Amino acid sequence: MRSRMLVVGLLITLALSSVGLANEPIKIGIIAPLTGGAASSGIHIRYGAEMAADEINAAGGINGRPIKLSIVDDAGIPAQSVSAMNKLVYQDKVDMVVGGNLSSTVLAHMSITENAGIPYIVTSASNPYITRPENKWLFRLHQNDDIQSIHLAEMVVNNLKKTKIAVIHDTNDFGTASKDAFVAALKDLGIEPLIIESYNFGDKDFMPQLIRIRETNPEILGLFGNQSEAAIITNQMRQLGLNDVRIVSTGGFPVPKYIELAPGTSEGSICVSTFNPSLKLPEAQKFVADYVERFKTEPPHHAWNTYEAIIYVLKPILEKVGTDKAAIRDELRTVKWTALGMEKYFDEVGQVIMPSLFIEVRDGKWQAFDVPEA
Repeated sequence: MRSRMLVVGLLITLALSSVGLANEPIKIGIIAPLTGGAASSGIHIRYGAEMAADEINAAGGINGRPIKLSIVDDAGIPAQSVSAMNKLVYQDKVDMVVGGNLSSTVLAHMSITENAGIPYIVTSASNPYITRPENKWLFRLHQNDDIQSIHLAEMVVNNLKKTKIAVIHDTNDFGTASKDAFVAALKDLGIEPLIIESYNFGDKDFMPQLIRIRETNPEILGLFGNQSEAAIITNQMRQLGLNDVRIVSTGGFPVPKYIELAPGTSEGSICVSTFNPSLKLPEAQKFVADYVERFKTEPPHHAWNTYEAIIYVLKPILEKVGTDKAAIRDELRTVKWTALGMEKYFDEVGQVIMPSLFIEVRDGKWQAFDVPEA
């Protein structure tokens, strides 16, 4: 009799433990610059994650388990990003990480998740070196600088029919990699840049570089940096009379903040992106409407990429395999999904394969750009 009671007690304990495990939150770490020069991008990474988590939790969670976000601020500073990632991994003990805005910060902290064996989906940083064969746990839901720069150069030369091109870039990892890839792509098309200038993150005065650029009489300025410096450069180049020079870039500053900091002067700027609020697709318009209602601003690609990573990529994987980290990684290697009418997947090094989208500042807003026929 006593042994039967012990067995019953054990079964009850196991059942209660199973219920407890079933209700245990799924912990997703979010790392982004919520302060500093890139905060206007990082805050949208946070917003996109919050939208996704709330949507999942409102529907009952994933197999009954709610999503719990652990959000850390890396301020866009590599050393601080290392501390922030260590907190997510070793203190908060998250099941996976999503985010990573600046290439310099991701390059600084990505070895932490790699060594700890934690899946990490990078949603904005675009340096090509982030996705490489030795990284087994990192995946990127954003085109890298090489892909974006090749498509941008081809569009400028083949579609816009422009050949007089100047370049200015941030000396950080993102700016340098974008510049290198863009210049290489131009040379493959038989175009030599008129001039290449550089600046440092946080600079305020770009007049010396812009005066030298003006002397070359360009049609196009390839500008590779973040929104704060890009807006100042945009304003100062217009002050110098460079009003007919069109700014083109990869994914460094297609956010509303850029237009806010360069009102009027930013008109006509073109960027490569992965999302735009003007897309006439039901899923895009619903996301935009919900986002604007909640946050009182339109979502840039940073928000959509993060939302997509959680809703379109991670959610079905978590429903299938739970929070086993190795199983999540293995599913990420083979997952295919469709978002915004585009079929996507990660290649052998974890880089997303997808088409390019071009956007431009038109009537004071980032809008989809109708690329002229070649």
